Amino acid sequence: MGLTMDNMIFVVMVQRGGIYSTDVAFKTMKAAEAYIYAKNHELEPDGFRYLAKTFLQDK
Repeated sequence: MGLTMDNMIFVVMVQRGGIYSTDVAFKTMKAAEAYIYAKNHELEPDGFRYLAKTFLQDK
């Protein structure tokens, strides 16, 4: 069973109503949540809120 888009959890950045995709994706929700927690609790935040998505929509 290979890696497909169907079984990936994507990390997105949210800021002021806009959702921006990142180049970060994980195979498990636990790994995604660990990364997201670390990004959302950095000592010097970048102004974005990080969230997990199970699919990405093209705009």
